Amino acid sequence: MEDQNRDRRDLRSQLDRLGYSSVKKRPDVVSVSDIRRAVNKQRKPPKQSSGPLQEIHYGRDLPRVQQMARRSSPPTREVILEEALNGVEACHASRGAFYLLTTEVATVDAGESLNQRFPALLEDRESGLCERLARTIDPTDVTVRDIVFMDIETTGLSSSPLFLIGIMVWEEGGFRVHQYFARNYAEEAAVISTFLDRCLPARMLVTFNGKTYDYPYIRNRAAANGIPFNLELAHVDLLHEGRRIWKHELPNCKLQTLEASICGRHRVDDLPGSQIPDAYHAYVRTNNAYQMVGALEHNMYDLITLADIMTHFPATGMGT
Repeated sequence: MEDQNRDRRDLRSQLDRLGYSSVKKRPDVVSVSDIRRAVNKQRKPPKQSSGPLQEIHYGRDLPRVQQMARRSSPPTREVILEEALNGVEACHASRGAFYLLTTEVATVDAGESLNQRFPALLEDRESGLCERLARTIDPTDVTVRDIVFMDIETTGLSSSPLFLIGIMVWEEGGFRVHQYFARNYAEEAAVISTFLDRCLPARMLVTFNGKTYDYPYIRNRAAANGIPFNLELAHVDLLHEGRRIWKHELPNCKLQTLEASICGRHRVDDLPGSQIPDAYHAYVRTNNAYQMVGALEHNMYDLITLADIMTHFPATGMGT
């Protein structure tokens, strides 16, 4: 036993000489205030500025990189919507005011030709137009006055408000474009209600990708605004018809591809559809309609193109 105790003492003395301790010390307890004092001692005092301090405010709506790049460009000129476009303030009986723009298609390039070609092909039961319509509705039961061409513009995601419903209808011997425009988010209900009322006497709706996008979008926004949605029309979606006819001839069947390749019309300085939501939000903030004029023109040409595409449907003679 004595030998073991002696060995332990020798081992402890050797550890002490080497700087090790066989007894663990309890760590000191450090308070939060001690930590703060230690950190404050290590901080360097800020450099004194020769001038007054400048405050920096960080808002919740910091711009994205793309937006910052756009803002660095020179400001666009100020455009008042009511002065730039020949429209009027209209009012729905129960939903309030909105802005109405009306355009005679005959005043647009090749518009008079469209006014002549479309009704003539609709009356020709051998035409490609009637042949394609027969897939949806009996062409003999439809006149040009029974058709509503429709295209919408929205503020972004599927649950966000729409601000424009454009339609093209036959009135007083020619096509006429009506654009129901919400000058702010609160006017959306009036736009939707006016569109639905205008469709009551119609029998057929023509859209581009409307079965998937435009039609469900309006229905959802009508529900969000507490508006009854009882629209039941034969629906011709030209995206599907275009794919059936030209998918092997064209690189794609986007609307502007069909417009350029089938109708032979190319737009100049057109505002891309992807930029329209941001353009509208900017208009609501600033009341500068510089970009909204382009957005409304884009919507109008989309509507005219729908009817123009239908006049180029080829006849197969098979009735399908």
